Amino acid sequence: MLPLAGMLIALFIDWLMNVELTKSELDIQNPTAYLAWQTLVRYITPEEFPIFRTVKSIIGIASKL
Repeated sequence: MLPLAGMLIALFIDWLMNVELTKSELDIQNPTAYLAWQTLVRYITPEEFPIFRTVKSIIGIASKL
């Protein structure tokens, strides 16, 4: 449950907060670094979460055999 909450907070920060406020809070001065962070949070992280959950459940099932 905790990883889901962290992901939802990150998505909230990236999609709903003001860009200038986010940049100042993260203290990212480089525009390329901010764009990389924004891309990771918006597009990469939400796609990885279901994959992570699936792999974790498969490993859990395999360890019980």
